[in-house]
Amino acid sequence: MAIVPYAAFTQHPSWLKQTKAVVGWIPWIVCALVLLFRVVKGPNVRFGAYFLGTAVPTVALVSWMLFGISIENAIYGKEFNSEEWKKNVISEHNSDWPPRLVMVDDLIVSKKLDGLSKTEVIEMLGVPGNYGYFKNFDLVYWLGAERGFIRIDSEWLAISFDEQGRVSQYRLVRD
Repeated sequence: MAIVPYAAFTQHPSWLKQTKAVVGWIPWIVCALVLLFRVVKGPNVRFGAYFLGTAVPTVALVSWMLFGISIENAIYGKEFNSEEWKKNVISEHNSDWPPRLVMVDDLIVSKKLDGLSKTEVIEMLGVPGNYGYFKNFDLVYWLGAERGFIRIDSEWLAISFDEQGRVSQYRLVRD
């Protein structure tokens, strides 16, 4: 059975991963340059003030870009609840983190879908909508706006069944 849990950083395009890696090294490069200037120029360069003025804001911005969504995901994440999943009530106070989106990680990690029949899945998750997306999968559930720095697409739970009618794989996909 192929289970692909949500991994916020592995779903980004490669150019974005490389950019994040380069930006992540900028504070350390600045720190090394300041140390080099300190050695070459002597005590005329105030290391602490310069480092705090340049590196701390850079580190804060980069940390927010890289880890902000993971922290939010940990804060808003909830244990899977079948009834709440089926209702999927989205209100103004939870529009960024709808019920299905905050429960899907627990659903996948707990492996509650392993080996279930189509009837059992529908009993647990409710009847999926007819969205017309992801024709390679048998059942598709809309979760909400994608998690990430810029929320353009939607996240979906896509489920496939094997020849015996049992869940063969499930994964999070984006449109």
